[in-house]
This record gives sequence, structure tokens and C-alpha cells, in this order.
Amino acid sequence: MLGRSLSILSGMCTGLNPDFNLWTLIAPYATKLVEAETKTGWKVILDEIGGNLRALISLPHKTENLFSKIEQGQLEVRNPDLQRQVVGLSHNINRLIAAIIFAAFLSQGFRYI
Repeated sequence: MLGRSLSILSGMCTGLNPDFNLWTLIAPYATKLVEAETKTGWKVILDEIGGNLRALISLPHKTENLFSKIEQGQLEVRNPDLQRQVVGLSHNINRLIAAIIFAAFLSQGFRYI
């Protein structure tokens, strides 16, 4: 969109003054913009590579810790969604047991009527 608008603007300027060249005026600003983007792009790429290298270097130590926890039986896996579902299931089982007990007492009560 920016390129299209600059092309239209250039055509309008050339139509008004054939000696006017918009591109020669824009070139220094475009060069600065490209240089700034290139430097930032390299910085982002280098930061990403550095992060990946740190993760790769720490991987053997983390793997050793994981295997030692597995061997000692100390590995814990936590899943908050699973915990919430187990609590809900426990509440439902308690309600079902209460309903069965209530039905048993209710049926015993009807025997004596």
C-alpha cells in the first residue's frame, strides 16, 4: 500500500513538474529506514540464536535431573485441569452415594407404612 501511494504521488508530482523527482528526495530516508530495520532484524535473529543455544547447552543437565527423579521415584506430573476434573468427579460420587442412601432409607420407610 505504501509503495502504491508513493507511485501515485510520484506520478502526480511529475505531472505538475516534469523536473521534480520524488525518489531522489525519498532515497535518504528510505536508506535510513532499511538500515535501521536490518540492524534490528539481525539483533532479533542473534537473540533468538542465543536463546536456542542456552536451551541446548542446559539440555543435558535437565535430562540428567529428569532421569534421576525417575530412578528415585520422585517424578511428579501436575495437570491443573485433571485436578479440577478429579475434584468434580469426587463431588459427583459423594452426591450419588447420598442419593443411594436416601433412596434406601426412603424405601425402608415405605415398608412400614
